[in-house]
Amino acid sequence: MRTRQKVRQDCRRHGVPGGEWMGRRPFWSLFALLPLALANCNCEDELITRLPVPSLDIHDLDRGSNYRDGLRSIDLGAVPYGQQALANLQLESIGTKDLFVEAIRIEASTDPSCTAGYTEGEFTVPYFEGTLATEMTHDFVLEYKPLDDGQDCADLVVVSSDPAHPEARLLLTADGLAPRLCAAPVPMEFGDAFQGGQVQKELSLTSCGRLALEITNVSLQDGSDDAFSFSDPSSTTGSLAPGEATIQGLRFATETEGNKSGAVLVETNDPRAPEGVFIIPLRGGGLAAPACRISVLPTEIHFGRVPGGNSLTRRLVISNVGGLDCDVMDIRGPLGSQEFQIIEGLNGLNFPVRLRGTIDEETLNPAPRPETGQIELIVQYESPNRQDVVAANATIEIDFLENELVPDPNNQNVTVSLAANGGGAPICELEVTPENAGGLGRLTRRHGILQFGSVLVGSEKILPIKILNTGSTLCSILGLNFEPQQTPEREFSILGNHEGIFIAPGEEYRIEVAFRPTQLAGTDSGTYQPHRSPPIPGPLGDLLCGQGGAQATALCGNGVTIFTDSPQTFEHEEGPGSFSIGFSATPAEPDIDVVPGRLDFGIETVGCGSVEETVTIYNLGNADLTINGFSIEENSDPEFRITRAPRVPLVVRPGDTAEVRVRMFPRQAGPMEGLLIIENNDGDEQAFTVPLVGEGTLETHHIDRFEQAAEPMVDVLWVVDDSGSMSDEQNALASNFREFIRFATQQINVNFQIAVTTTLADGDMSGVYTACDPPPYLQANTPGLYEHFECNVRVSRNRNPDRNSSDSREAGLEAARNFFRHDRLAEDGLNAGFLREEAKLYIIAVSDEEDQSRGPVGLYEDAFRSIKGWRNRDLINFSAIVGQGGNNCEADRGSRYMELANRLNGLTQDICSNDWRGMMRALGLDTFAFRSSFGLTRRPMVETIEVRVDGNPVARGQEGGNTGWFYDREANAVVFNAGSIPSRGGQIEIEYDTLCAQ
Repeated sequence: MRTRQKVRQDCRRHGVPGGEWMGRRPFWSLFALLPLALANCNCEDELITRLPVPSLDIHDLDRGSNYRDGLRSIDLGAVPYGQQALANLQLESIGTKDLFVEAIRIEASTDPSCTAGYTEGEFTVPYFEGTLATEMTHDFVLEYKPLDDGQDCADLVVVSSDPAHPEARLLLTADGLAPRLCAAPVPMEFGDAFQGGQVQKELSLTSCGRLALEITNVSLQDGSDDAFSFSDPSSTTGSLAPGEATIQGLRFATETEGNKSGAVLVETNDPRAPEGVFIIPLRGGGLAAPACRISVLPTEIHFGRVPGGNSLTRRLVISNVGGLDCDVMDIRGPLGSQEFQIIEGLNGLNFPVRLRGTIDEETLNPAPRPETGQIELIVQYESPNRQDVVAANATIEIDFLENELVPDPNNQNVTVSLAANGGGAPICELEVTPENAGGLGRLTRRHGILQFGSVLVGSEKILPIKILNTGSTLCSILGLNFEPQQTPEREFSILGNHEGIFIAPGEEYRIEVAFRPTQLAGTDSGTYQPHRSPPIPGPLGDLLCGQGGAQATALCGNGVTIFTDSPQTFEHEEGPGSFSIGFSATPAEPDIDVVPGRLDFGIETVGCGSVEETVTIYNLGNADLTINGFSIEENSDPEFRITRAPRVPLVVRPGDTAEVRVRMFPRQAGPMEGLLIIENNDGDEQAFTVPLVGEGTLETHHIDRFEQAAEPMVDVLWVVDDSGSMSDEQNALASNFREFIRFATQQINVNFQIAVTTTLADGDMSGVYTACDPPPYLQANTPGLYEHFECNVRVSRNRNPDRNSSDSREAGLEAARNFFRHDRLAEDGLNAGFLREEAKLYIIAVSDEEDQSRGPVGLYEDAFRSIKGWRNRDLINFSAIVGQGGNNCEADRGSRYMELANRLNGLTQDICSNDWRGMMRALGLDTFAFRSSFGLTRRPMVETIEVRVDGNPVARGQEGGNTGWFYDREANAVVFNAGSIPSRGGQIEIEYDTLCAQ
């Protein structure tokens, strides 16, 4: 590589007058030659080269061609792996003004013929930046070393001051020859297998490159579940010529329920394999052994009030939701009132009736098999013509030979109860839950009380008021009078607008109430009370509610009165149609901490079981926490079950955790709600509750739809250590911010927000933003963006709003969690407006000290994941610039920060590194990337998944591949490989049949 003077031959070549001596004349004399030049020139470019402008030419010295004469591509031919191909190239300044070369680089090609792409590092050119005087040249060598098998193409880009070609591009092509392993399927999905059964599959290992593939070892990875084994012990090692293949048999056989995972390790000479080893994931699920499971829905049919001379019908479905074909021995009834009858579904049935199971395996379900898996009955209630309303009751008895869903093995029978109130004229009649306030009813003057129990400050709990129309005509909600008198920040709220709602006979309507405590209650009991104002009439009530000082706040407020058109007079109400529900709740800042604070099971098919969801209990105190019981609250919908819990009493030591697992088994379509209760010895939260929500559906086919944002949205929180030892690192962070933000502002136009907080974990200012001047958060259009950030991150000397330093306890994880507390993010909170629901959240910690937050790292992993939801794993990342040990730097090793970064798919950078520019560039590229993972609403049958982007099918790929997509079983998500990530504005559809687990 060299730069040198070159004698110009352009004028002789083009026959311009004076060309032989033009280089010796003074510059002003050129103007005298313009008429002659115009007379003899055939193109505008010829004249421009004689004016004082820079101009670039690129010469292929090996092939004798140049850019000005049409050189636009260089083919380096076929190159075996381990060898290289070279091209000797030259830049020449051919203008009349010095040429500044800003860069020579390799980029992805813009040529439409380049479809193969390349792997970074295959094409390389040496760094060059400098000025070439007129007629000066610069020689350099282009090198190609294949890193895998296949054709490669890229662009050689020369960025210069040439106004005609500011980015001159040459298409580079080459053909790399290398060994290549193609394994299929990847990952190996065995699906679900019953306990005691097995699934066998074959793993195909093909030499799909153009050099021989050497397989030196095939083994199961250490730590793989015992359910996986090789079914064929014969060796698959050896040499495979291009196109040859070998088969490895694998077996999945489990004795326990739950998800299982493992991996096959294939050691080869494929250069793509990290350290020579390909990892092929193995996944499967264990299911309970097949049995007779026949569902009867519903088991209680209430027709409500039916006017005289009218009739109503209801549907009763008997479904086989198990794997085996099973018998219904008899259906008897209705037994009781003659006003009920089955009008459809029994004709033509000859008992016993066999119902088809879900398993199509002859050893379990031999032929001949029944055609249908369910019996559907239509039950009718016909109200006699009479003036009085009379209650009618009956039952339908259904007998089974065997049914695992019936708890009594000696009485395999299900009784369906029928009830109706028949006669009289049409009337609106309501049944309201909660009700029966008991002794409190007289004092509170409420029909019922919503008991929220203990709720963490900064979190939210939602409970429903249920209104069931048990009458015989439409009922309407006329209005609501909300009474948030007591809570200081209006912490109780009614969700949605409910005025003008009509409720049909037999239907239930729900009004959801949210409690979001922002601070501890200022009452003697620590609880917000549900009493109406005044709780009792007369002077004593006035004394207790408004004129009696401190106790007034403790007793009055908190509730809602609902007005309807029902003629009923509810308890503690003076007129018809209205009823009042009080709210009772205890805000808590506990030693017991539970994550997540709410379990959402999503949508699950009726008769199937949901994924097992885990609640983790943390002891953040300094004394033993005793858990005395786990239960589902008695008024919860019956679909929720605790499937795994430790024996009680259970002692959880300080800093330790415990787990309880819950599943949902929908028995009918529609929304379901419940509460998990954790009884413990924490004085403030002896009955800690976790809301449970989910929905049942009869649909077994689903389509999820997503949109890749036209402007990717990212919220970035920098958590910066403000101790006195951090000044140099804060300056380095500030000085290199441009590298962090370059990718977002110059290449993909990201819609970002950037906030800064400190590692302070104690006091009211923990987790509050810091900004030298407004605005509190920085965006792409913020005037003086760089200057704002440079000031904001120098938190050792600039803290606004003012706060103490964190020298006493530098706890970045705890401070970050406090930043996202509900009271911080509320509309009038100190961090309001920062967190956007659809944006990716990226947290970056910078500290020279180990994290001193309370609780284990897993607490913060769970807490941060819950911000974006457990099904949106790719919307939350955590990275850290911390001490990594092993050098002469004075920074402590930030092990907790690095562990969390590893758990949340982030990056770790060494705070002792001198390359802050490189660190910030790497963080910026990682932070502002497009979304590649899309969580599914329901669990799919993997083999049925179809993926479309903008209406076009996308082929299934393999994990770690270049293109296509794969299914991430643990995250229940479709993940696009790098070459297939949907572009901005892309419309993604993921269609599949849903999985039914028992």
